[in-house]
Amino acid sequence: MADENYRELEQEQDATGIVDAGDFEDNAGTGMIAEDQETAEAAAQPEPPQGEPLGERAAEQNIPPMAPIPEEDVRPDLHEETPSGLDAAVIIVLLLIIIAGISYSIWNVRNAPAPQTVAQEQAVQQQQKASDEPPFEVAELSEGVAVVVNGKEVTEFEVEEYIADFRELYDLGEEDAWAQWLVSSGYTPETLRNSVISMFVDDALVEQAVAELDVQVTPEEVDEVYDATRTNFETEEEWQQALQEAGMTEEAFREQCERQVKQNALMELLADSAYPAEQIDAEALDYLKTYYPEYADATSLDGIDAEVVNPIREMLKMYAQQQAYTDYLDSTIESSDIKMAAAPKDLPYNVNLLPYYFQNMFAQAQATQQQ
Repeated sequence: MADENYRELEQEQDATGIVDAGDFEDNAGTGMIAEDQETAEAAAQPEPPQGEPLGERAAEQNIPPMAPIPEEDVRPDLHEETPSGLDAAVIIVLLLIIIAGISYSIWNVRNAPAPQTVAQEQAVQQQQKASDEPPFEVAELSEGVAVVVNGKEVTEFEVEEYIADFRELYDLGEEDAWAQWLVSSGYTPETLRNSVISMFVDDALVEQAVAELDVQVTPEEVDEVYDATRTNFETEEEWQQALQEAGMTEEAFREQCERQVKQNALMELLADSAYPAEQIDAEALDYLKTYYPEYADATSLDGIDAEVVNPIREMLKMYAQQQAYTDYLDSTIESSDIKMAAAPKDLPYNVNLLPYYFQNMFAQAQATQQQ
């Protein structure tokens, strides 16, 4: 593992929030789409995530800062400067003229993918191409089935219910709020569906791996995860209110806790074989020699204060687990039989995004002029 990857670990820690027993979208995991919650107030006032719904709370480490890790962002950049260097206001005027030529019926389309103008396609096509591609082979499946993972079916209703719960949780039921969130987060209804399907695929593969590898967890381990969240709420009334706002029942939350414990156990199992303790210690020594001048000449961890070594060792273990888990899912996806259905034409969460693309572009142009 290269030094530059350490920053990523600091930014990815296990969440203990009431509705975040796992991640969304691009990160492997399970659970509702939500932000981590440490207090009842946070549970009562959730904020919609921007971009990939699916992030984890960064844990503070008593270690020096490290170089940031460049991350590939597959979301479309709707505010890219024009290669010609034309003034943004001129571009906006031209785009508005194009919009004027679009028929009224197109503007009111609700049961088909959002239309695209030539100008819009030129602005987003290149960067959006990768995210628009279906993540798995598209095939004719049984009616109502969204994806099949090694024989396990996930229905279109489950995908729709997941997105509906997300919209309700973050007060995105109104069409205007929903469209603005999609655009600001870099999604279309179709690409959001792709992300949710990918999440369900990861869930299914984890369940199959847990069964195949006979990963066992105890009720006490599940209780520990449950209590870590429950203790943030002083009264039963506050707890039940938080569950209600999260769109969950007590039983559903406990099931999420169990899934998270099993996932963590799977990660530890995979990391133990992929990254043995000797390798972790060797990398901890390299890290110390690189970032702590006083240990530049150290040849082993012997004699170095445990208060210095242990946080670094734990950091590397966590990274090893995440890396082993990601590698396992990537390889398993390649070797699995996964087929998804094409997006239905009557997606209940579909919305015309075209006006909001141009609203964003116009706002960006104004901001640029003010600067």
